[in-house]
Amino acid sequence: GLWPENCYKLYALVYYELQHLAGFLLDEERHGMGCGELYELVQTEGDVLPRLYLLVTVGAVYAVSNSIVESLSIPRKTAAYKIFDDLRSMMRAVQHPMRGLFLRYYMLQVVNDKLVQVGDARSAVRFLLASLKEACTLWSRLRLEDGALYGNQNVSDIEPAIDPDAVD
Repeated sequence: GLWPENCYKLYALVYYELQHLAGFLLDEERHGMGCGELYELVQTEGDVLPRLYLLVTVGAVYAVSNSIVESLSIPRKTAAYKIFDDLRSMMRAVQHPMRGLFLRYYMLQVVNDKLVQVGDARSAVRFLLASLKEACTLWSRLRLEDGALYGNQNVSDIEPAIDPDAVD
């Protein structure tokens, strides 16, 4: 497997390339497909991890595009957060804790500026807290795996005490 340092180097390269892709996707006239079509098309990718990185990239572009309102026929804020929540729930498909953490980090980097742009601060905080809760769970699993690898029996599984619904 890859060590975290090597994973981060690979992540940085992937992030850089996917940002170029996002820039290309913003110009719908250039590629001739709507963001909604691309979002559906990317979901047919066979491998889970590449599919999710592509979905996050396309979903972030889709959330701020004008075609989101046309294709979903609901207000922009509702449509954008529906996509963001859809992406967040799909992240659960990644079973490996380190890969899941890097994927969540990528999602947060990509949607960070778009959260308040398409909605309000309360929705953004709720989304961020839900993502943090899931990341804490993955971090706990990663720590447990490290403990199992090195024979450390003192590592305990701590359930994250973050409730994203308590932001009301």
